[in-house]
Amino acid sequence: MSIINIIDEFESKYIKDGCTIESEKVEELIEEMKRKLYSEKNITLFGLTLEQIAERIRFYEEHKFKEDLVLRSSNFAQDKHKNQLDDEGKSYYDAHLYHVFKILNELDVRPEVLAAGLLHDTLEDTDTTLEELKKEFGDVVSDLVNEVTHEGKKDEYGFYFPRLESHEAILIKFADRLSNLSRMNKWNDERKVQYLKKSKFWKDGRDLI
Repeated sequence: MSIINIIDEFESKYIKDGCTIESEKVEELIEEMKRKLYSEKNITLFGLTLEQIAERIRFYEEHKFKEDLVLRSSNFAQDKHKNQLDDEGKSYYDAHLYHVFKILNELDVRPEVLAAGLLHDTLEDTDTTLEELKKEFGDVVSDLVNEVTHEGKKDEYGFYFPRLESHEAILIKFADRLSNLSRMNKWNDERKVQYLKKSKFWKDGRDLI
Protein backbone atom coordinates (compact mmCIF):
# COMPACT_ATOMS: atom_id res chain seq x y z
CA MET A 1 0.00 0.00 0.00
CA SER A 2 1.38 3.45 -0.89
CA ILE A 3 1.46 6.57 1.26
CA ILE A 4 -1.00 8.15 -1.18
CA ASN A 5 -3.44 5.26 -0.71
CA ILE A 6 -3.21 5.58 3.06
CA ILE A 7 -3.79 9.34 3.04
CA ASP A 8 -6.66 9.03 0.56
CA GLU A 9 -8.24 6.31 2.68
CA PHE A 10 -7.87 8.41 5.82
CA GLU A 11 -9.28 11.53 4.18
CA SER A 12 -12.25 9.62 2.78
CA LYS A 13 -13.11 8.48 6.32
CA TYR A 14 -12.31 11.67 8.17
CA ILE A 15 -11.77 14.91 6.21
CA LYS A 16 -15.18 15.20 4.60
CA ASP A 17 -18.65 16.64 5.20
CA GLY A 18 -17.42 19.32 7.57
CA CYS A 19 -15.33 16.97 9.72
CA THR A 20 -18.24 15.84 11.89
CA ILE A 21 -16.66 12.59 13.06
CA GLU A 22 -16.59 11.87 16.80
CA SER A 23 -13.31 12.66 18.58
CA GLU A 24 -12.91 9.06 19.80
CA LYS A 25 -13.10 7.77 16.23
CA VAL A 26 -10.62 10.40 15.08
CA GLU A 27 -8.07 9.18 17.63
CA GLU A 28 -8.61 5.62 16.47
CA LEU A 29 -8.10 6.60 12.84
CA ILE A 30 -4.95 8.57 13.64
CA GLU A 31 -3.44 5.58 15.39
CA GLU A 32 -4.43 3.39 12.44
CA MET A 33 -2.72 5.78 10.04
CA LYS A 34 0.42 5.87 12.17
CA ARG A 35 0.61 2.07 12.21
CA LYS A 36 0.33 1.95 8.44
CA LEU A 37 2.82 4.76 7.91
CA TYR A 38 5.43 3.19 10.16
CA SER A 39 5.01 -0.37 8.81
CA GLU A 40 7.66 -1.15 6.17
CA LYS A 41 5.64 -4.14 5.02
CA ASN A 42 2.57 -2.11 4.17
CA ILE A 43 3.97 1.10 2.71
CA THR A 44 5.81 2.33 -0.36
CA LEU A 45 7.05 5.88 0.04
CA PHE A 46 6.99 6.95 -3.63
CA GLY A 47 9.70 9.52 -3.01
CA LEU A 48 8.12 11.19 0.03
CA THR A 49 10.58 12.07 2.78
CA LEU A 50 10.10 11.18 6.41
CA GLU A 51 9.70 14.91 7.11
CA GLN A 52 6.78 15.06 4.68
CA ILE A 53 5.16 12.03 6.28
CA ALA A 54 5.65 13.53 9.74
CA GLU A 55 4.09 16.78 8.52
CA ARG A 56 0.98 14.88 7.41
CA ILE A 57 0.75 13.13 10.78
CA ARG A 58 1.09 16.46 12.62
CA PHE A 59 -1.69 17.91 10.46
CA TYR A 60 -4.10 15.15 11.35
CA GLU A 61 -3.19 15.25 15.05
CA GLU A 62 -3.74 19.02 15.13
CA HIS A 63 -7.06 18.52 13.38
CA LYS A 64 -8.01 15.94 15.99
CA PHE A 65 -7.11 18.41 18.76
CA LYS A 66 -9.25 21.07 17.07
CA GLU A 67 -12.20 18.72 16.75
CA ASP A 68 -11.95 17.58 20.36
CA LEU A 69 -11.61 21.09 21.85
CA VAL A 70 -14.38 22.54 19.71
CA LEU A 71 -16.68 19.62 20.49
CA ARG A 72 -16.14 19.96 24.23
CA SER A 73 -16.67 23.74 24.05
CA SER A 74 -19.82 23.30 22.01
CA ASN A 75 -21.28 20.79 24.44
CA PHE A 76 -20.37 22.99 27.41
CA ALA A 77 -21.93 26.10 25.83
CA GLN A 78 -25.10 24.25 24.82
CA ASP A 79 -25.52 22.97 28.37
CA LYS A 80 -24.87 26.34 30.01
CA HIS A 81 -27.17 28.25 27.63
CA LYS A 82 -29.75 25.48 27.19
CA ASN A 83 -32.75 27.46 28.47
CA GLN A 84 -31.81 30.78 26.87
CA LEU A 85 -33.59 32.24 23.84
CA ASP A 86 -32.64 35.20 21.67
CA ASP A 87 -34.92 38.15 20.89
CA GLU A 88 -36.67 36.19 18.14
CA GLY A 89 -37.39 33.23 20.42
CA LYS A 90 -34.70 31.05 18.88
CA SER A 91 -32.15 28.98 20.75
CA TYR A 92 -29.43 31.38 21.87
CA TYR A 93 -26.75 28.82 21.11
CA ASP A 94 -27.98 28.19 17.57
CA ALA A 95 -28.81 31.79 16.71
CA HIS A 96 -25.76 33.50 18.16
CA LEU A 97 -23.00 31.36 19.66
CA TYR A 98 -22.80 28.94 16.76
CA HIS A 99 -23.04 31.89 14.38
CA VAL A 100 -20.00 33.48 16.05
CA PHE A 101 -18.17 30.17 15.71
CA LYS A 102 -18.94 30.00 11.97
CA ILE A 103 -17.66 33.54 11.42
CA LEU A 104 -14.40 32.77 13.25
CA ASN A 105 -14.02 29.47 11.42
CA GLU A 106 -13.83 31.39 8.15
CA LEU A 107 -10.74 33.21 9.43
CA ASP A 108 -8.48 30.16 9.87
CA VAL A 109 -7.90 30.91 13.56
CA ARG A 110 -6.44 28.41 16.00
CA PRO A 111 -8.75 25.99 17.87
CA GLU A 112 -8.55 27.92 21.14
CA VAL A 113 -10.13 30.96 19.46
CA LEU A 114 -12.97 28.85 18.06
CA ALA A 115 -13.57 27.41 21.52
CA ALA A 116 -13.55 30.85 23.12
CA GLY A 117 -16.00 32.05 20.48
CA LEU A 118 -18.46 29.36 21.49
CA LEU A 119 -17.90 30.14 25.17
CA HIS A 120 -17.69 33.93 24.96
CA ASP A 121 -20.94 34.65 26.82
CA THR A 122 -20.63 32.02 29.56
CA LEU A 123 -19.15 34.40 32.15
CA GLU A 124 -21.67 37.14 31.37
CA ASP A 125 -24.88 35.17 30.92
CA THR A 126 -24.55 31.93 32.91
CA ASP A 127 -23.38 30.76 36.32
CA THR A 128 -20.00 29.72 34.87
CA THR A 129 -16.92 30.97 36.75
CA LEU A 130 -13.50 31.82 35.39
CA GLU A 131 -12.03 29.06 37.53
CA GLU A 132 -14.42 26.56 35.95
CA LEU A 133 -13.37 27.61 32.46
CA LYS A 134 -9.70 27.33 33.39
CA LYS A 135 -10.24 23.83 34.76
CA GLU A 136 -12.22 22.66 31.73
CA PHE A 137 -10.37 24.39 28.88
CA GLY A 138 -7.06 25.79 30.15
CA ASP A 139 -5.60 29.26 30.48
CA VAL A 140 -5.61 30.26 26.79
CA VAL A 141 -9.33 29.71 26.22
CA SER A 142 -10.42 31.06 29.62
CA ASP A 143 -8.25 34.18 29.25
CA LEU A 144 -9.79 34.92 25.85
CA VAL A 145 -13.30 34.57 27.26
CA ASN A 146 -12.33 36.82 30.17
CA GLU A 147 -11.02 39.45 27.78
CA VAL A 148 -14.35 39.73 25.94
CA THR A 149 -16.40 39.80 29.17
CA HIS A 150 -17.71 43.25 30.10
CA GLU A 151 -17.41 45.01 33.44
CA GLY A 152 -19.45 47.59 35.31
CA LYS A 153 -22.89 48.97 34.60
CA LYS A 154 -24.25 49.73 31.16
CA ASP A 155 -24.45 53.43 30.30
CA GLU A 156 -25.70 55.29 27.20
CA TYR A 157 -22.70 54.00 25.25
CA GLY A 158 -22.78 50.43 26.47
CA PHE A 159 -20.62 48.22 28.66
CA TYR A 160 -16.87 48.47 29.19
CA PHE A 161 -14.23 45.87 28.36
CA PRO A 162 -11.13 46.80 30.38
CA ARG A 163 -9.25 43.57 29.54
CA LEU A 164 -9.92 43.53 25.79
CA GLU A 165 -6.46 43.92 24.23
CA SER A 166 -5.21 40.87 22.33
CA HIS A 167 -5.64 40.38 18.59
CA GLU A 168 -7.50 37.10 19.02
CA ALA A 169 -9.91 38.46 21.62
CA ILE A 170 -10.70 41.44 19.38
CA LEU A 171 -11.43 39.01 16.53
CA ILE A 172 -13.92 37.26 18.80
CA LYS A 173 -15.49 40.58 19.76
CA PHE A 174 -15.84 41.60 16.11
CA ALA A 175 -17.47 38.24 15.30
CA ASP A 176 -19.81 38.75 18.25
CA ARG A 177 -20.65 42.27 17.04
CA LEU A 178 -21.23 41.12 13.47
CA SER A 179 -23.59 38.38 14.63
CA ASN A 180 -25.55 40.84 16.75
CA LEU A 181 -25.78 43.36 13.90
CA SER A 182 -27.33 40.65 11.74
CA ARG A 183 -30.00 39.83 14.36
CA MET A 184 -31.61 43.20 15.12
CA ASN A 185 -35.06 42.54 13.63
CA LYS A 186 -36.87 42.38 16.99
CA TRP A 187 -34.95 45.23 18.63
CA ASN A 188 -36.68 48.54 19.33
CA ASP A 189 -35.41 51.67 17.61
CA GLU A 190 -33.62 53.02 20.69
CA ARG A 191 -31.66 49.80 21.15
CA LYS A 192 -30.75 49.70 17.45
CA VAL A 193 -29.52 53.30 17.46
CA GLN A 194 -27.42 52.72 20.56
CA TYR A 195 -25.86 49.51 19.22
CA LEU A 196 -25.09 51.02 15.83
CA LYS A 197 -23.54 54.06 17.52
CA LYS A 198 -21.18 52.01 19.65
CA SER A 199 -20.33 49.78 16.67
CA LYS A 200 -18.81 52.70 14.74
CA PHE A 201 -15.10 53.16 15.31
CA TRP A 202 -14.40 55.48 12.39
CA LYS A 203 -14.70 59.25 12.07
CA ASP A 204 -17.63 60.64 10.10
CA GLY A 205 -15.78 63.80 9.04
CA ARG A 206 -18.06 66.20 10.89
CA ASP A 207 -15.10 67.51 12.83
CA LEU A 208 -13.66 68.77 9.54
CA ILE A 209 -16.65 70.94 8.68
